[in-house]
Amino acid sequence: MLKSNIGELTALGTAICWSLSATFFELSGRKVGSLAVNYIRLITGFIFISIFLSLQGDIYYQ
Repeated sequence: MLKSNIGELTALGTAICWSLSATFFELSGRKVGSLAVNYIRLITGFIFISIFLSLQGDIYYQ
């Protein structure tokens, strides 16, 4: 059963994470301001993308 519904479960998990992130983003924006929240979000995203790309290696010359 799990293998046949993996797409649906993944979509449901994505929807839950998306709605929670929007809720937490709004609550954080009320507490510290939207500018600070956006800076933190951008810096965190840059760090995660940098880590991901460094672990991937040189993807253009495979």
